[in-house]
Amino acid sequence: MLRFARRGLPVVILASFVAACAGPASSGSSAPRRDSSVITAEDMTRVQATNLYDVVHRLHPEWLNQRTAATVGSLNSAAPAQPIDVQVFIDSQHIGNSETLKQLVVSTTSSLKYYTAAEAQTRFGAGNLNGVIQVIMTKP
Repeated sequence: MLRFARRGLPVVILASFVAACAGPASSGSSAPRRDSSVITAEDMTRVQATNLYDVVHRLHPEWLNQRTAATVGSLNSAAPAQPIDVQVFIDSQHIGNSETLKQLVVSTTSSLKYYTAAEAQTRFGAGNLNGVIQVIMTKP
């Protein structure tokens, strides 16, 4: 009997360790993790902004960070560093850069989704070196 108890002890310790590492998320009591690449209509309502630029600026200002050609691997390092702005699409139609968001009202928008440069190149094509903000319009 003593021999079995010694062998079972490491299993009990290991099970306790695994349960402790899993933390509260495994209990099902924690809230679902928010997607940091999406701004919902509810989020926009809470901000009480009139245009989409203000919404993004308040909730995810990092989406608006401009990079330069030098930071994204420009082939011509002698040229002055030109800022590269995030591009904006309504659904799948390119409409401009971040300044375009100032002309778009919150009330007609269902959500905003940010795509990193790599994701944007795959989904929207070449030329989106600083990512894309996709505006999803509400359906009439």
